[in-house]
Amino acid sequence: MLAQIRSLRPCRSCHLLALIKRVLSLNQNGSVLGERINLSISKALRYTQVFASIDVSRRPDKADLAIGPGGSPARTRVKTMKIVVGSGWWCDGYARDWTLGSIKTRSVAFFDLWHQQVLRCLRPNRIIITDSASPLRPDLSTYELVQWTTLDKNYGHSNDIRLGLIHTKYCGFTRSVINGAMYALCCDADVYVYVEQDCLLHGENFLERAVGDSGADILLGAPPQNGRGLGPGGIAAPMVQQSLMVVRRDGLERFLIGLLSSTASDGEVPPEETMRTRLAPFDFLRVPYGRERPIDFDRSHFYAQHLTDGELAQFISKFKATDRVAAL
Repeated sequence: MLAQIRSLRPCRSCHLLALIKRVLSLNQNGSVLGERINLSISKALRYTQVFASIDVSRRPDKADLAIGPGGSPARTRVKTMKIVVGSGWWCDGYARDWTLGSIKTRSVAFFDLWHQQVLRCLRPNRIIITDSASPLRPDLSTYELVQWTTLDKNYGHSNDIRLGLIHTKYCGFTRSVINGAMYALCCDADVYVYVEQDCLLHGENFLERAVGDSGADILLGAPPQNGRGLGPGGIAAPMVQQSLMVVRRDGLERFLIGLLSSTASDGEVPPEETMRTRLAPFDFLRVPYGRERPIDFDRSHFYAQHLTDGELAQFISKFKATDRVAAL
């Protein structure tokens, strides 16, 4: 049988596919013989340079090797992307000078809702949380994919640095972005997605919709219109948004270098402005909101930050959050 595989020509792809199915049917129990057959099939696939998306490290199922009319492959399974999500964490139960939206969005109970939506919308391989030495944190034993890193102290908000309350270069937000991106780089992730602590996602196949038709390797949020912020009248400055960011593998080194090579501190230049000037070229996400208002809760895909008590209650009611977030 293996000799038959070796004798095939590259143009005989349909015959190869049928032969693979016959070989796999010889062994249903995953024996040593099956492993040897899979190795030979792998070599044959590389020789023909077709079916590159089939995972030959396991026994394919019918969906992998579906045969279309005339013996041609109907479809093959596309390789699953490795997705790493990054975020930060600070929770002490109190509102701060720079707090926007409901204090509930920085609570332990809210983390469960945040985590639920990240799993639903992104289906990540790992979630990297960078904790700014917070006094309160979730029960980590209940979150299988979460890897929690605690810093030695709280490095504060960029405004704390600007006012001289903390003397350092990077605020806690920037440190969480860098830490998650470095983990993604070291794990050869296909995509790094940063989702800020108080930002909720909504929509199936969210990443596909967020990227849309863009070929860019870095995507940031578009500057908000009527955004919730610290400016006069509570309106956000029209800067790029960073509560949701998507970085493809090809852009990870450039993303990290852009953030690390700035000579200014986060107090001297806000992180959003550093990203605008040092991460170009980049594109904007194809899903709306972040800090922008109003929110259309009937929209199929969106992300929302700085939610008020009313907006949070509407989100929970509409999207059937789990009982664990009842405390909100």
